[in-house]
Amino acid sequence: MKNKLLISTALIGSVVAGSAIAQTSITGSMDLTFKAQQATTAAGNKGLSRQVMGRETQLNVANKGKLSNGWDYAMGFSLEFDGAVDNVCTNGTTTCTSTFGASEAQSISNENTYLDLIFGNTTLTMGVDHIQNSTGSAVPQVQDLYDNVSLGLVSKGTNQIGSRTKEAMGFGIMQKVPGNITLSYNFAPQGGDVGGNDQAGTTNSTLGSGRNSSYEVGFTGVDTLNVKGLNTRVFKNKEQKANSGLTQDMSGLTYGVGYTFGDIGVGIDKHISQVQASNETIHATRAGVTYKVNPSTTLGYVESRVDTNVVASANKETEVLRSIMLGYNLGPVAIIGDVSQLNDGANLPGTDKKQVGLRVNANF
Repeated sequence: MKNKLLISTALIGSVVAGSAIAQTSITGSMDLTFKAQQATTAAGNKGLSRQVMGRETQLNVANKGKLSNGWDYAMGFSLEFDGAVDNVCTNGTTTCTSTFGASEAQSISNENTYLDLIFGNTTLTMGVDHIQNSTGSAVPQVQDLYDNVSLGLVSKGTNQIGSRTKEAMGFGIMQKVPGNITLSYNFAPQGGDVGGNDQAGTTNSTLGSGRNSSYEVGFTGVDTLNVKGLNTRVFKNKEQKANSGLTQDMSGLTYGVGYTFGDIGVGIDKHISQVQASNETIHATRAGVTYKVNPSTTLGYVESRVDTNVVASANKETEVLRSIMLGYNLGPVAIIGDVSQLNDGANLPGTDKKQVGLRVNANF
């Protein structure tokens, strides 16, 4: 689930499990978006433009309570509907083509599926897309730049770095330590495997096929070392290459710090990612500042700079993405607008883009 301006929960009932009382809740969210985008030509003239609308809805089912041995537990899953993977409408025709297929079907059920066993400050967890991980940010933002702006402008800036361990079925441990810090270790037996059926246990029919295992280790700090408003995070992941035909492992490193004082928040983070498919190393730096205008309105600016070595040309490209954001919170509904500009270091026609975006986020 993407970072939201507003998060809310709604308890709808409880059930009895053995001798312990368990709580079950159902919550959900809906994002509806409009984006007007325009690309520039190599000569700096106005190029192609488009206006698109998007949607994402998510339903969350969660249950928590106590086990017979006195431990706490939490379990749940989410159903996410992302809309069409690719929606293409051609001028002069009366139809649009959308691609759902296996990608949409897979994304519905691989969101935040988990079982947590909790004793004291220690949590044992199993599932996919649940444990604290490298995709978050300490940078204050009205909405997450990489999730909600970068992807639509086809930027190289992304919070999906390295082996993306949390996107595969696995198990891990989280440990709270003094100073409001949570340490974690996550292990995925096979990279990219969101879970086969419970009989086969794997999506590959041949033993030894597929990707290698991966791990991610990290920590997050909220009011770190008891400094109010200081948020910190560091994560490292790695997956070794599966065969000799690949030239590098997949690995990622991210670290960041954010500080909120009064109505102002500032922060910076860094992503370093080795991309196996394109044989690139990507360095992304993101910095942002927010100002709480009033209890309902937040203004923000965030900027991302991405450097990548392109092996084929032995050149380095620098990409800059800038975004001004304004969020208005109406309780269960939030309205977020952005004006963004992407300058691509490739200097190719159509790679520099501008966007005016609107997002309506509803929670229940």
